[in-house]
Amino acid sequence: MKAPETERMNPKFLHSDIVACTGAKLQGKAPVIKGFHTIFSDSRLLADASQSLFVALQGPRNDGNDYVSTLYEQGFCHFLVRKIPTEKMPKATFYVVKDTLVALQKIAAWHRGRFHYPLVGITGSNGKTIVKEWLYELVKEEFNTVRSPKSYNSQVGVPLSIFNLREDHELAIIEAGISQPGEMQKLETIIKPTVGILTNILDAHGENFKDDKEKLAEKLKLFKHCETLITSSSLAKRFGKPLKTALTWNIEQRQENKNGGVSITLHFQGKPRTLQLPFSDESSVENACHAYCTALYLGVDEKKLADSVLRLQPLALRLETLEGIQDSTILADCYSNDLSSLENALNTLKQRAGKRPRMVILSSIMQGKLAGREMYIQVAKLLNTARLNKIVLVGQEFISYKELFPKAYLYNDTREFLDHFDKTSVAGKVVLVKGAREFGFEKISSRLQAKLHQTVLEINLNALTNNLHRFRAAVSPKTRIMCMVKAMGYGAGGTEVASLLQQNGADYMGVAYTDEGVSLRKAGITLPIMVMNPEKESFETLIEHELEPEIYSLQQLDQFVRACINAEVFNYPIHIKLETGMNRLGFNEHELPQLVQMLAAQPEVLVKSVFSHLAGSDNPSLDQFTEEQFNRFTRMSNYLSDHLPSPFFNHIANTGAIVRFPKLQLDMVRLGIGLYGVKVPGIKGLREVCTFRSVISQIKRVNKNETVGYNRSGKSAAPREIGIVPIGYADGLRRSLSNGKGKLWVNGKFAPIVGNICMDMCMINLTGITAREGDVVEVFGQHQTLENLSKSLDTIPYEVLTSVSSRVKRVYLTE
Repeated sequence: MKAPETERMNPKFLHSDIVACTGAKLQGKAPVIKGFHTIFSDSRLLADASQSLFVALQGPRNDGNDYVSTLYEQGFCHFLVRKIPTEKMPKATFYVVKDTLVALQKIAAWHRGRFHYPLVGITGSNGKTIVKEWLYELVKEEFNTVRSPKSYNSQVGVPLSIFNLREDHELAIIEAGISQPGEMQKLETIIKPTVGILTNILDAHGENFKDDKEKLAEKLKLFKHCETLITSSSLAKRFGKPLKTALTWNIEQRQENKNGGVSITLHFQGKPRTLQLPFSDESSVENACHAYCTALYLGVDEKKLADSVLRLQPLALRLETLEGIQDSTILADCYSNDLSSLENALNTLKQRAGKRPRMVILSSIMQGKLAGREMYIQVAKLLNTARLNKIVLVGQEFISYKELFPKAYLYNDTREFLDHFDKTSVAGKVVLVKGAREFGFEKISSRLQAKLHQTVLEINLNALTNNLHRFRAAVSPKTRIMCMVKAMGYGAGGTEVASLLQQNGADYMGVAYTDEGVSLRKAGITLPIMVMNPEKESFETLIEHELEPEIYSLQQLDQFVRACINAEVFNYPIHIKLETGMNRLGFNEHELPQLVQMLAAQPEVLVKSVFSHLAGSDNPSLDQFTEEQFNRFTRMSNYLSDHLPSPFFNHIANTGAIVRFPKLQLDMVRLGIGLYGVKVPGIKGLREVCTFRSVISQIKRVNKNETVGYNRSGKSAAPREIGIVPIGYADGLRRSLSNGKGKLWVNGKFAPIVGNICMDMCMINLTGITAREGDVVEVFGQHQTLENLSKSLDTIPYEVLTSVSSRVKRVYLTE
């Protein structure tokens, strides 16, 4: 859809200003336009081609220049680059600069200088994003507020956040994150906050700083021109010298509530204030205090704030990815709806859907000061740009402006939609369900879910992204990363995990069997996919879906060549597996001459890579054997390199070898269980990705000498409170954890398992634990790590994670 005429006549970023602040030199024969409404750097995001400037950023693995030609084919004509691409683009205009990141930041700093309303800058080790979102919830009715999308707080994310500032806004909230000294000064120049929030100083992102003192000093640079800095009094004591602009808060009293919340007396601006919070964990209380105090400082009514704080929700509830009926995938945000979060959600929908059809079920927007026809013109623009296959709109406002949505299905309210819902309408689609709290869209989300089971495996996609970046920082920029997503992504869900990894720059995917690779292709995965255990019967399907087989024997090579001949393909990529000591699949050294002879005679196949598998790279006692394997692999690979006409790349390092044996990184590493947060020596900052949880179905009192469960094995020595949890060995809770060997986390404490674990449920001892029916029970996750649980079972994290049954619903969380 074309941008509205007012935007085309009055673009946000004038051509003359961009040239002036970056010093760019223009090249190209296309006529220069007046300016742009959008500046973006991610080629996957939604943008109006006629009014957008693409900035070709260069990273350690991706170069934006590589995407210029693709964007040009899609109708984009304006590019900010370091060098002109070699492809012919007669209708393109290029803004050429020495450093595109520096240019992007200069444009953002110029744009920031155009606005004089308050801007809240947030930094700290943890909590930046949730404080930003909660502050937005507290002030959105008072101010037309713009905020950083998602967790856009980096050297690239901050400029992109600043670009969202407009004249009609009254307040901005921008977060800033750093990972090494020298970065905050650049961000301060761009953000120039008038009000600051410092959340905390913890171990997170500290590997590049000498100590916390240096990290604190770096973060404080964001506030050097602030009118006011809001932080906790305990943190302010660590500043070294008092800051005149600091307003501090501290909690004087605290009392837990029966409903799981907490009542606090907060001292701020010289007087105590009583607050009721809907949670009690320390980090959430701290984050809420930062948001509350800042909103209070900005002038929001105290009584109104007290009510708003009670409605704060964890960010994890904002966007869930669920398995849907009719082979659909559901992206659900049933909590809030505004223009900014709608744009973010539509971008997420585009990225997750790939080639699958897209559908949106959207409520009227009830938040923010922009309203009426002007609001829904913006909504229509976003929906049209998203290229949706079906649009469902719920709410009177949409009906009032129905001429803006000629292809949409309109309903007055949620009940009317559910009364007319046809489940086949979502078949095969990726469906975004996004509604303001008032519309009760959780009813729609519930109707669309394929499985309604209280036991779920939560997959935190932000944590997965974090872990991938942590490993990327540990490998050479020239080394590829193959992400192993076999066994349904180690139980976490292959297609969702693979989609996220593809979005975040993985180079290769690895699966065990052909059908896993086919599922990824159907989900829109376009990266090369290596199949590690291809079966003869699947070769035709493998070739049809452009999957790349591991070849480990002469017989298998002959069979695959025959399949290629039947399919009439040549130079089909294959991966040669070498046996170096694992004694599983692979060519032995004495077979290499015959292998070379066969490969030389068969133009149907082309060796893409040569690899082997380490037997004990994470075990220090086997380091000598690891070295022997590497030496054997090097010798065998060199032989193949000397006798094959085409070059190939080598890989042998698995997760455990990436840091312990850096010389083994070679051309590619294979990353597996480390992606899910299992500790790897030398890699700091990994986060648990998966949480296996259920709820308490019932609580009952068991008297002394009474038993619990099958075989009367849980005999009670004293009266006890027993909680029944709907999770059993059919879900993946191993029966060997019965009778006190295992324990589950409930409300801050471990509850031992009582009696024998049943197929569909287990019983836990809640004596001494404050708990109610419906409370969450964690099997593994943040409190009981996957690694610790696997040790108690005398096994490895791989087995525990892949044992989670397919009947357990996977829920994907995104901040």
